[in-house]
Amino acid sequence: MRQEVMGKINNNKEWLAYLRKEPIWYRLLSRNPYDLEKFERASLHYYKKTFPHQVERVNDGLLLASALFSMMNSQMSTPASSEATNSTEPLKNDQ
Repeated sequence: MRQEVMGKINNNKEWLAYLRKEPIWYRLLSRNPYDLEKFERASLHYYKKTFPHQVERVNDGLLLASALFSMMNSQMSTPASSEATNSTEPLKNDQ
């Protein structure tokens, strides 16, 4: 493999880890060092750092926050309705 390609890979820890996990890239980059962009895209997909992955992650976070918020609202409204039924029961007993 060319020294400049290996130097770029050594400077990026994620690329180096991906290269060790996917050793086929040693052969591919040795044969065609201009495939470094393809290697970079493949590592981004592997580590889920592409724009669609980031959007999905934000969407999942928003869905979780929305679910927690709605659960909190239902918890807050439930005790008030049970107190209202408990307060009317003594009135019935007095009559």
